[in-house]
Amino acid sequence: MQKNKNLILSISNLTVTYPTEKNQINAVDNVNLKIFENEKIAIVGESGSGKTTLAMAILSLIKPPGKIISGDILFENINLLCLHKNELRKKRLNEFSLITQGSMNSLNPVKKIYFQLVDGMIDHEYKDKKSNLYKIKSVLKSVGLDEKVLNMYPHELSGGMKQRISIACSILLEPKLIIADEPTSALDVIVQRQVMQTLNNIQKNLKSSIILIGHDIGLVVQFADKIGVMHEGKLVEYDETFQITNNPKHWYTKLLIKSVPNFKTAKKNLKNTITKTDKNPIKIELKNIYKSYDKTLFKNYKKFSLKNINLTIDSSKPEIIGIAGQSGSGKSTLMQIILGTLEQTSGEVLFNGKPIKSFKKKINNNFLKYIQPIFQDPFGVYNPFYKSKHLLIETVNNLLMLKNSAESIDYIKNSMKDVGLDPEIFWERYPHQLSGGQRQRLMVARALMVKPKVILADEPVSMIDASLRASILENIKKLRDKHNITVLYITHDLTTAYQVCDKLHIMNEGEIVESGNCVDIIDNPKHDYTKLLIDSIPSMDINQNWIN
Repeated sequence: MQKNKNLILSISNLTVTYPTEKNQINAVDNVNLKIFENEKIAIVGESGSGKTTLAMAILSLIKPPGKIISGDILFENINLLCLHKNELRKKRLNEFSLITQGSMNSLNPVKKIYFQLVDGMIDHEYKDKKSNLYKIKSVLKSVGLDEKVLNMYPHELSGGMKQRISIACSILLEPKLIIADEPTSALDVIVQRQVMQTLNNIQKNLKSSIILIGHDIGLVVQFADKIGVMHEGKLVEYDETFQITNNPKHWYTKLLIKSVPNFKTAKKNLKNTITKTDKNPIKIELKNIYKSYDKTLFKNYKKFSLKNINLTIDSSKPEIIGIAGQSGSGKSTLMQIILGTLEQTSGEVLFNGKPIKSFKKKINNNFLKYIQPIFQDPFGVYNPFYKSKHLLIETVNNLLMLKNSAESIDYIKNSMKDVGLDPEIFWERYPHQLSGGQRQRLMVARALMVKPKVILADEPVSMIDASLRASILENIKKLRDKHNITVLYITHDLTTAYQVCDKLHIMNEGEIVESGNCVDIIDNPKHDYTKLLIDSIPSMDINQNWIN
C-alpha cells in the first residue's frame, strides 16, 4: 500500500471475452491493477486494445454478448461483480462515475441542460429543488461555465462546453472515482487543453481518483501520476509516469512514445524534393471570400465564418499546403466553398480562371475529376449498407466512365494496395467492419483512383491512434511525392502540419492571420494566435507544465 493512501480500486485477474464466428476473443486478458485515493492514472493503447472494455467492466456495464469470465473488481473492498444491479445503480454517479467516449454526442438533444443535470440527482434521492439548483450552479462554476447554459439545448453549445457539461454530470455527487474515457479525442488542441485543465482542477478540489482512458500518450503524460499500457487486451506495462517516459520496458510502449509527433523529428523529414511539374495544371483562386450567417431570425446581425480570404492552389508544382486553426476558425467552411458545396456570401472562387458558380450544375463530374475530398469524419461518410467494393466501383464508374470489367477491378484493387489495404481482406467488408484508420485509407484510395490534380484533406488524422497516424501522414506525403498531387491539408494540430506541409496558413475566427513557409512559421511564429496553438500542444516532456 502507498504511504498514507487508502486503496480505492483493486482489479485482480480480470478477463472479459467476446464470441466470434470461430472462437472467443479476450478483449481484457488477465488484467491486474490497483488505484489509490487521490491518484490520477492513465490507460493508453490503440483502438481495440481493451481500454474502454476495461472501463465498462469496472462499472459493470459490459453488454452481451460480452462477458466477464474471471477475476474480481474490489471498490473499497466490496466486490462489484457480486452486487445486484440495483446496488450498482446506487453506486454509479454517487461513488464512481463515467465521462463517456464521444460524450459531446451523449447529451439528450431535446432536453435543456438543467434537466440533464438534475435527473441524476433526483435518481439518487436528491429531491430538494432549491438545494439541487444551488449544487448545479456551483458545479457549473467549477467547470468554467456560466449558469445561463442551464436554459440551453446541447446544439447551442460548443464542443468544449458540451464536454464540460459531461464533466459536470460526472462530479455532481462528488464520487471517489471518475473514469474519463477519451474525453478530448474530438477536440482541437486549445479546447483539449482547457478541458484537461478543468478535469485536473476538479480532481484537486474533490480529491477523487481518476482513470483517464486515451490513445494520445503525449497528453496523458501531462496529466497522470501513473500510466498503464494496454495491447491486445493485456496490460503490458504499468509504472510511474517518469519511468514510462524515460525508461519504457515493453516494445509496444516504446512504439507509442515513438509515434508521438514533435517538431524536432518532423523537421528532418519535411523537405519537399519534388522537381516535376504538371504539364496540364489546374489553378484554384479564392479572391476576397466572405461567408456570413444571420445571427438570429429577428436581428439583422451577421456572423462571419470567413473574412477576406485570398488563397491560390496551383498544381503546376505539387506541394502540401496547410490550413491550421482551432474548431470554428473557418477551415471546413473554406473547404466546402472550394468544393462548391457551399456558396460564399461575397468574393470569387475561380477554377482555371472561370467562376465555379458558373458551372455548378456540372460540378459532379468535370470538377471532381480534378479535385477530390478526404472528409474529416471516417465514421459518417459511408453508406452502412454498402461494402467497400461498392464505394470504389461506383466512383470509377461515375468519374472515370469505366465499366465493371476485370480491368477496372484490377485498377481498383491496386489503388487499395497503394494505401496499405489488402483487397483480399477488405473487398467484401462493410464500413462497421473497418477501423477508423482503415476507413480513412479507403477514402484516400477512392480519391487516388480518379487521379486528381488536387486533394482536399479535412482533419484526416484527428480521430486516429498515434501508431496509425504516422502511416497516414506518410500516405499524404506520398500523394505529393509519388502521385504528384497538390494537397490542401486542413488540421488543428501543428505537429502533424509540421510533418507534411510545405506552406502553412494559420486561421483564426475566419481570417488568415499568418502565412508562409511551414518551418519558418512554427520555428518563429509572429502572431499571438500561432504562438497559442503551439503552446497548447502536449508533449512527452513531463516538465512542460501543460495543465497548470
